[in-house]
Parts: sequence; structure tokens; C-alpha cells
Amino acid sequence: MNGMTIPGWRQTNVTVSLHMPPDFNGRVTRVWLREILRRLNLPPVRLAPTEESTVAEYLAALQAADRNDWRPLMGIWQRRIEEALP
Repeated sequence: MNGMTIPGWRQTNVTVSLHMPPDFNGRVTRVWLREILRRLNLPPVRLAPTEESTVAEYLAALQAADRNDWRPLMGIWQRRIEEALP
């Protein structure tokens, strides 16, 4: 992250895998993610892609995470957090 340290970003080695029932549509996960960001004193970020051009990258990153390759998803989150920081 270009020499920048975000509290809890590198110090935590926790992987969370959530499988929500289809009728939740990720709502519980989004609430949980917002709370994690708040507790780490990080700025609010986009939790899902809002531009059509980023949807394919996001879905590919989720598929990679399903195969235990978290790097693409981590890259997306890193960019989102960096963009939200002042």
C-alpha cells in the first residue's frame, strides 16, 4: 500500500468465508463489513461494484476467492480503501 499502514490490515490473519442463504442477498454481509471498517477506523467504502465496468472484475475476484486465491479480491479492497482515504 505504498508505505501506508492501515491499522489491522496486515496484523490480522483471519479469513472469513460466509455463505448466506439466497434470500439475504448479501445484506448481512454488508452490515458486518461496515462494522469491521468502523471498528478499524477506516473510511466507508463501496461494498459492491457500482459501475458496470467493474462488475466483471469483482465477480472474477469472487470466483478466485472460491478457489482459495484471495489476491484479486484483496487487491480490489485495497484500492477501495485507498480511494476512500483522505
